[in-house]
Amino acid sequence: MKALLKGYCQKALDKSTAEEILEIGRSRFFSLLNQYRRDPDNFSLAYQKETPARIPAWVEKELMLERRLIEDPALPITTYNYSAIRDRLVKRGV
Repeated sequence: MKALLKGYCQKALDKSTAEEILEIGRSRFFSLLNQYRRDPDNFSLAYQKETPARIPAWVEKELMLERRLIEDPALPITTYNYSAIRDRLVKRGV
């Protein structure tokens, strides 16, 4: 990736050839090129995922408690009020 972007910057490679090799479109190419030009030595496509893949176990347990309340056969609930559930979980610090 770096070699192709460097080649383009040095005019050794044209844009369409670089796009074809990388199998990306024009906008993605220029987005990557801007990132590369800002800091060529530290350019990387690696990224940190900002959200966890799963919710924490303690949150899942709290949700299961709420679910048991919702599915109580003694309560004739036909629809869920997700706002109310969220509010109850927030009150408990979830």
